[in-house]
Amino acid sequence: MITLKQNTTSTSVFTLGENTTITDPFYLFVFENTFTKNKFTFVLQPTTSNRRYEEFSFTLDDDNIGIAGWYWYEVYQQDNAENTDPSLSDGLVEEGKMMLYEGDEQQEVEDYFFISDNENNSNYVFVDIDIPSVLDTWGNTETLFGEAEETWG
Repeated sequence: MITLKQNTTSTSVFTLGENTTITDPFYLFVFENTFTKNKFTFVLQPTTSNRRYEEFSFTLDDDNIGIAGWYWYEVYQQDNAENTDPSLSDGLVEEGKMMLYEGDEQQEVEDYFFISDNENNSNYVFVDIDIPSVLDTWGNTETLFGEAEETWG
């Protein structure tokens, strides 16, 4: 997952070289907002590139990307800086998720907790004793449903 900030210049590191098959590539970044499904594209070359990683600089504002929030991203390799159509690129090299923050500080992502009615980790086994293979598996079972009592024999 990568994180970028809106209305500023952000840098992020990728490992695109391991899947890139062309020399001296341009990279087509496609960001899709997970909520609105709006897509935004950028064609960039790395500001830093070595055998281990590529670093990119993104200048994002209200004019070239949508609202702050979660985005899916895809990165395609290509040999020109003009193409913004992924189907005309030389192939997908990476995909993942991006969080676009707004404001000066990186905000925490809210945690949501789910409390179920099974907090004691109770396990239930439902057995249909009318099926012969179940009786072979579980043995001779007599169960009193509606009560918390079972007899195994």
